[in-house]
Amino acid sequence: MIQKFKKLPVIVEAVQFQADYKTAAEIIEWINKENGFDPKSNLNPCASYYYGDLTIRTLEGDMHASKGDWIIKGISGEFYPCKPEIFKKTYEPIINISDFDAAWFNHKQEMSYRHDG
Repeated sequence: MIQKFKKLPVIVEAVQFQADYKTAAEIIEWINKENGFDPKSNLNPCASYYYGDLTIRTLEGDMHASKGDWIIKGISGEFYPCKPEIFKKTYEPIINISDFDAAWFNHKQEMSYRHDG
């Protein structure tokens, strides 16, 4: 039977990719740091930039971000690009919220979801 679901309200971190070296470097540093990537290792980085192409390694494979795409850190720590049109329909900015408040909100939503299902 097909059921209807609504998306849980969660708080995410995001930055918009401008297809330039400056924002690419900021995004790569953010993703690689959050994933514990050691640049001295022989492993491939979690994100890379080459001639305007930002590539993010995900569980579903490599994803490429275009100029204007939003790079999102999801509630499980995963990173992925999102087209600006979808981002605008799905997210809105939060003003003056602490990291603690965001973590508490996401945890409360996750626990509520587990309890209901």
